Amino acid sequence: MNWSGSKLALLRLCGWAFAEDHVRNVPRPPHPALAGGSNAHAGLARLVQLAIDDEPLDVRAIAREVTAGNAAEFADVLGVLTLAQEELAGDPPLFEPRDVIYIETRLAMQLGPYTFDGQADLVEARGKTATVSDWKTHWRPESQDAFEADVQLPRYALLLDANHPGRFERFVLRKRFVRYRGAVRELVLERHQLELVKWDLVQEIEDAERRMAAGAFEATPGDWCTICSRTDACPRVREFLEHGLDLTLDDDVAARRAAETVRAIDAHSARLKARLKVYLGSDHPTGRVRLAGGSFGFGPARHKRASVSDVVEVFEAHDRPVNQRVLRVDVDELRRSLEREPGAVRRAMQAVVEEYETADCRYRRGDGLEDEEVQEEPTTGGT
Repeated sequence: MNWSGSKLALLRLCGWAFAEDHVRNVPRPPHPALAGGSNAHAGLARLVQLAIDDEPLDVRAIAREVTAGNAAEFADVLGVLTLAQEELAGDPPLFEPRDVIYIETRLAMQLGPYTFDGQADLVEARGKTATVSDWKTHWRPESQDAFEADVQLPRYALLLDANHPGRFERFVLRKRFVRYRGAVRELVLERHQLELVKWDLVQEIEDAERRMAAGAFEATPGDWCTICSRTDACPRVREFLEHGLDLTLDDDVAARRAAETVRAIDAHSARLKARLKVYLGSDHPTGRVRLAGGSFGFGPARHKRASVSDVVEVFEAHDRPVNQRVLRVDVDELRRSLEREPGAVRRAMQAVVEEYETADCRYRRGDGLEDEEVQEEPTTGGT
């Protein structure tokens, strides 16, 4: 088997999902998050090429080109491309068109008997310095520590060095979170540091080969569950559906097993709910289906929220101690706390609590036709 960064990462996250993809070769069902990421990458690659060719950057035309008329996907990738276009005109710009040498280009190298390949989103070269950029389209910006612990970009630098021996002495590695303005993490590697990167990669590939030989592909629910499109076939979900969950938790091993099962079930539930929202939110006559004792689907829901700073200001203006619990829980806790406060404080607080209405997709008791007030939201800034 040829190895790549994505294969190794998937094997680290979930052996069962890896085996479905790369051992049993089961076609992977589509997942909205992965489709959005693919569209954004395709759009960004097109944007870079047009900038290199000094052509007009029509982000709406690019978005239409890469999403094939899907309205929701078009809107999603248009947001990414619009932000990228703005940052291209910034200082420093998103990239330097004249320096680009690779756009979404797959490179490969030999590591003894093993082949390793990878595809960097963007590579720029200036003198003895190469800049490798990786677009992250669905992640929230991560900390610098988490970025530096990620092996992906150093391995891209290793591939680049193997394909251009001696050309570069310095590698600037950048991870750009393209849904967030100016969200960039950067690390600089010198060429002599690549030996350690290579050693670590060989060790991981050898370990992966041993797992392949042993057929060790256990399902390990965790981070991958968020974008897994096979939750209905996941062994941990099927095990729960067939046998239930052992509620005896007397050590950390049992607790971890239970937590992994919960994670897998949550991911499966979220995926099923997403399908329900698509079905009920399209041309369905009522937007709901009846259940025993109620209904599930779309309907109006009233919410309340309040700014932490406004809440504190009211308490301070009336020389009252602040109940710290209301700052980290929710508006419902605030309401209960106010029951013990003077009338002037309660009246002042009513002015800073905002009420608003949304259409929520969830279970409702009763005949499903009445409006319900939902669990009130955490105050802003709470944990």
